[in-house]
Amino acid sequence: MNDCVFMLKLQPRIVLIGGTGMVGTVLQDQLKKDKTDFVLVGRDVANYNFLKDKIKPGDIVYYLATENKSSKWEDFYKVNVVGVKNIVKICKKISVAKLIYVSTVMVFDKDGIVRKNNTGNFYIDSKVMGLKYIKNNLDKNFYIVYPGVVLYRDFRYKKQIRTTIDKIKNYLGFFTQGGLMMMVGSNKRKFKYIYIDELVERLLNLDNHKEVMAVTGEMTVRQYIGLASKRTRFWSFRIPSVITKIRNLFYKNKLILE
Repeated sequence: MNDCVFMLKLQPRIVLIGGTGMVGTVLQDQLKKDKTDFVLVGRDVANYNFLKDKIKPGDIVYYLATENKSSKWEDFYKVNVVGVKNIVKICKKISVAKLIYVSTVMVFDKDGIVRKNNTGNFYIDSKVMGLKYIKNNLDKNFYIVYPGVVLYRDFRYKKQIRTTIDKIKNYLGFFTQGGLMMMVGSNKRKFKYIYIDELVERLLNLDNHKEVMAVTGEMTVRQYIGLASKRTRFWSFRIPSVITKIRNLFYKNKLILE
């Protein structure tokens, strides 16, 4: 009888860049359940040599790092643009199995066209710049996922409520996800959203489409407030959208445009 040789195909290692954030944490949990080998990389994405040492040939790389809270353009640019440039250069040099980049539906205008990076909104402008760099510099082995506003199903962004102060804050709705965003402008304003468990499922089961829209549905701010209020103590008040427009105009001349 001839000897039989069985070839086992090893599963690629997964690298989660920015894997300790909102999406990364849930993605970690699922990978642990699936007993998949993965490595966490922090948010020091502007350091090229730091990133290069964390990635090996054949890895599957998820770029989850994003800046969306700072008041400084430089912080947005460092994570959403410089970090993206670094990972693209590394992936081309090291030949990874694939790069999965998480963008946002906010990079598109109402007609579905990628915006110009001069809106004055730090988050949108930096995400547009990062997206354009990927599309202009990679021609294979990459996926771009465009999620809507990512929501927990219970509408709470803080999961560990231990102290008395936290319990009071939670009761009053301080930990309601997206609270401030939902207080700006009209109750009729619509936004696209996706629940975080659905987003993680899509990230782990990408098909052959290089660009994937990840949206559960669309709702108005009024609908969001109604849903959130059933699960949290969330009372909103209206902040005129003109205030954010004035702020954007004030910061617009500080943008680093390319």
